[in-house]
Amino acid sequence: MKPLDAWIYFCTHEYGCVLCRRNGEHSYADYHHMLVSGRRVGDYYGFGLCPTHHRSGSKTIVSRDQNKRGFERVYGPETAMHAEVKMAYMLFLSTKVIPVQVRVA
Repeated sequence: MKPLDAWIYFCTHEYGCVLCRRNGEHSYADYHHMLVSGRRVGDYYGFGLCPTHHRSGSKTIVSRDQNKRGFERVYGPETAMHAEVKMAYMLFLSTKVIPVQVRVA
């Protein structure tokens, strides 16, 4: 498996949705590519979001695709979510254990 494939697999299948994991849940995730000025930064710059957090939202959940500004106001910046998953990935590579939750200051 190529390093990029391993990274995306970890983000979407193993770690799951960053925001659901913060609430102590594990859910299936889609890979969300981080954007700068409406363009993808690169394939390594992303993290997993469940379909609700990523696209659809609900009465109590703000989705990233529908309202980026509101999403970041509620959940914090995408860069922090990316750092959180990156830290978990590094721990996983060294210990083969997926941390329950990683908070990056």
